[in-house]
Amino acid sequence: MDLAKTAAKTVLFVAILAGAACSFTPPAQRVWENPMPAPPAGLPDLSGTDSLIVEPRPMPVEPVGFQQVPPLDIFPVEPVFVQRGIASWYGGRHHGRKTASGERYDKGDLTAAHRTLPFNSIVRVRNLTNQREVIVRINNRGPFVRGRIIDLSEAAARELGMIRAGIVPVEIEVIQ
Repeated sequence: MDLAKTAAKTVLFVAILAGAACSFTPPAQRVWENPMPAPPAGLPDLSGTDSLIVEPRPMPVEPVGFQQVPPLDIFPVEPVFVQRGIASWYGGRHHGRKTASGERYDKGDLTAAHRTLPFNSIVRVRNLTNQREVIVRINNRGPFVRGRIIDLSEAAARELGMIRAGIVPVEIEVIQ
C-alpha cells in the first residue's frame, strides 16, 4: 500500500514539475505579446490625417450582361456509383426506431439503408422489372441478408411498386 502511495506522489510531483517547466517561456519567444506587426516599409504614414477621402468612381450606365452560360439542367448527371442487385424494404416494426445515422426511421420518408454508402448520399433506385424509379437518401446501414444491396423504406418501396413482391432486382446510382 505504501508503494502505491509513493508512486502516486512521485507521478504527481513529476506532473507538477513538467507543467511548471512548460509554462516558462523566455520573453524573446513570446510572439503573442505584440499582435500588430510593424507595417511594411515604403507605405505613406496616414496616422496624422483625420479621415481618408476616397473619390467615387462612376458606375456604368448600361447593365453588364451575363455571359452565355447554359442552364444547369442540360448537363447530364453522371452517376458517381452504379450497382445492380436485389432490393428489399422494411417498414412497420422499425417505424420510430433510431437508424444508424441517429435519426428516427419514418416509413413515410424516401430513405434507404446501404452497407457502405455515406449517410445523406442521394441515390436513384430503378426497379428493373417495371422501370419505375425513386430517389432516396441513405440514412441507415443494411441490408444484412446475403445478396441484397439496398433496403428501402416503405414509401420508397411503394413508389417502386414492390410492396407485394418484397424483393425485386434494382439498379442504384449515387447522384450526389
